[in-house]
Amino acid sequence: MSALQTAIAGLQTAETALVQAVKSYNGSVAGKANESMRNALASEKTIKSKVETLRNQIEGDGQSLILDWEYDVAIVNGEARRMSEVVDFTRSTGGGRIGPDGKYEWVGADVPRITYDPVTGECLGLLVEEQRTNKILRSQDFSNVYWTKAGDAVVSASQFAAPDGSMTAQKITGSSAGLGHVVRDANIAASGNTKSIYIRSTSGSGTIGTLINASTRLITITDEWVRLDYPGGDVHPNPYFYVCDFRGATLTEVHVWGAQVEQGTFPTSYIPTAGSAVTRAADEAKRLLGSEFNNVEGTVFGEIEVEGISSTFSVIFALNAGSIYPIRMRKLLNSGAYQAQYGLLTTADIAPIVIGQKVKYALSYGPGFVRGAINGVVRSAAGETEPLTTGDISLFGAGSEKPIAAEHKNLEYIPRALSEAELQELTA
Repeated sequence: MSALQTAIAGLQTAETALVQAVKSYNGSVAGKANESMRNALASEKTIKSKVETLRNQIEGDGQSLILDWEYDVAIVNGEARRMSEVVDFTRSTGGGRIGPDGKYEWVGADVPRITYDPVTGECLGLLVEEQRTNKILRSQDFSNVYWTKAGDAVVSASQFAAPDGSMTAQKITGSSAGLGHVVRDANIAASGNTKSIYIRSTSGSGTIGTLINASTRLITITDEWVRLDYPGGDVHPNPYFYVCDFRGATLTEVHVWGAQVEQGTFPTSYIPTAGSAVTRAADEAKRLLGSEFNNVEGTVFGEIEVEGISSTFSVIFALNAGSIYPIRMRKLLNSGAYQAQYGLLTTADIAPIVIGQKVKYALSYGPGFVRGAINGVVRSAAGETEPLTTGDISLFGAGSEKPIAAEHKNLEYIPRALSEAELQELTA
């Protein structure tokens, strides 16, 4: 039997173990969507698809690490285990996510934020974000004196459930003729800060000014909740936060919830406030590699959906992060493209990554070389390297580096360096 056939047989065994492990878990896998996840995993189509993916990815001796956040399962050298037994996850505060029911929810400190598409219910993976602070002191109570009600604007309770399912949304009425608007008229959202808010109409569609004044921009909204944002990288007409501005708008009634101002060029998940600013700490996921680790050569690959990219140093993953010879996929200051790095050895820019993009990435390393690939584009560099001393793999940066804001669907490691051709095929 060839090495490839042996590897495939091992992966099929691992897949069977994964399915059986998920079936046997008593309500702990995939949270509230446990039953549907079990059924999806147990289906012949899902199993064959996963095995085929692994078949195309790995040609080795069976040693590997597979972290699959979509199903909340890890496979270490063919053994299926609970993710919490394999990955150390920390976040010193709570954090927001979209749950399997499509609603926003706040989860406690050190709870991984497995996030779902609010429309389709698809599991997007593990949400990882940098630290952010919501500077708005009253993010849901627009009747408070913190917010200025001008013209004929009136705030009252909304008849619609908020994005978190609670009855905390508020209705604001006003008119263009009456110059109605609700605003925080203080220097709270200057350039470099990103504004965001949830908003909807009562019925149908129409235009409204929100986040910035209506004379600068009118937005068309519908009777479905939407989270709008005004990125911090844009030039702000003024530093005020407009909840809604009816001047020149066609709508005379809107419903709002969840105002946020945060330092940065892109919005992150909503952080509720009720009288003071609130900070959400950074997410940190880390695995100290065991027998699957090879300090001489190896390959890391995974899939993410990008939510935001810091203008400073940004990291997708890091291996041996605390060493002077780290291996990582990172973006440099004010650059739009990511590079593969092994100690002092760095590839040329591989490819730019943009918000909303689904990305397949891979990096292989070995004596005197590092190779990186993003969505089928491959770059390599050759030069002096040093064997790794430890095998910790993490989804966060070190020092001034920040993690890419993204949902991580999976991350996998094999103790063999894939070639340029294999990396290209893996990520295309």
